[in-house]
Amino acid sequence: MPVFHKSISKSLSGAPVQKVLIDLSSVRPLCRYRLLVCEDFLKRDTICIDSFAQDKFPQVRYAALSYVWHGLPATSDKEETWITVEGANHADPIGVKVLRHACKTAFDHGCTHLWMDRLCILQTNREDKDWQIEHMFKVYASCALCIVLAAGTQRLGALHEDTTWINRGWTLQEVVAPRRSRVFVLFSWCLGNGRAVTGAIQPYQANVQDVVPQESAIIPLTFLLRACATGYMVFARRRTHLHDEPVTIRVSVFADKQRSDSPNGLNPNICALALAIPPIAEFGIWQSAFMRSSSRPVDMVFSIMGLFGVRLKVSGFARDDRIGATKALVYSIMARGGRASWLGISLYIHPSTRFSTFPEFPTTEVKSKARLPTSSGWQEVDHVTVCEYPFSVYLENDMPKGHMDSDGYMHVSMRSIPIERVARSGEGQNHFKS
Repeated sequence: MPVFHKSISKSLSGAPVQKVLIDLSSVRPLCRYRLLVCEDFLKRDTICIDSFAQDKFPQVRYAALSYVWHGLPATSDKEETWITVEGANHADPIGVKVLRHACKTAFDHGCTHLWMDRLCILQTNREDKDWQIEHMFKVYASCALCIVLAAGTQRLGALHEDTTWINRGWTLQEVVAPRRSRVFVLFSWCLGNGRAVTGAIQPYQANVQDVVPQESAIIPLTFLLRACATGYMVFARRRTHLHDEPVTIRVSVFADKQRSDSPNGLNPNICALALAIPPIAEFGIWQSAFMRSSSRPVDMVFSIMGLFGVRLKVSGFARDDRIGATKALVYSIMARGGRASWLGISLYIHPSTRFSTFPEFPTTEVKSKARLPTSSGWQEVDHVTVCEYPFSVYLENDMPKGHMDSDGYMHVSMRSIPIERVARSGEGQNHFKS
């Protein structure tokens, strides 16, 4: 067992309505793995965080949360208690009820601890934050369970409610790093345990498991991605009455199919994330990341570097240096014998003038999707990305290998063919010949 000590303990018992501030600024030592103790929170209303020795990764069974800092607004629940963390005051407060549902989910799956960035990273200390970012891939890759709170921390969302979870940068790594069988979505639910089916051509099934009866349940992330692509799921409760009948439920927690303006009716965010989950992985990771956003542009690189087996020095890049960090990541990938799996992630975006094997890099903001400036105004990246993968090169290990020089140019050896434009149709389409 690892050596650990109690780094902080805070009781939440008291008045039914309160706001609790957690201040971790005095916690020492820095740069340690930390985990919330589920049993103390569930049974004693106490925030108790274990701190583990730096050179000994926690050998306890724990769950990790995947959520957005700005999610759906709270309801008018007058009995709620809210947790805020010093250094993260700009984020949504953490609803105690939401955290209780998450801890119970973890506890029900044999986890003694829970990892939540807001509580396990010293938000007021840059050195600790940089260290945690460099080790975050391992935290998610090693978790026994990943719990997705798509609606954020103020309340659990229902399956029909749109959320921004799939548009955020860090949530990509959080669900791709663990094994796919470990990732579940926790949502508001009152229909009990049962079986859900989605997909008209190829039906896909999954169990809906109660967490708190009449309040919450979990379902595999991979199932909900398919259900969002279909737009609905059919749920059949484990029969307790003779007249129980299957019900059709609209699903749009990650994307609303009714609003999709994609040519083939598929949402690019859904397709790219589905591809990013192993064994396909790398092309989908790049494409999915390109449609996401973060408050710090450089985090769009830090949030995926671990998925490629790379650990960059976080303190070596400014918050806006996304291109510099991307070049460093690509250099490391190619030097390790990796492939240029980012090629062709969006054929409808002009090549970058600063890193030519990539499309132009979008702007990222904390409360909006990734966007690009165009002649007709700002365009969301997922509107110029399509869910069409006509070539096996995108889905197999056929992307080129090579190396990148000090100027950022990639050198590869591969078959190619020259093309030239020969005509432009009346509809503005180009025609080429080889």
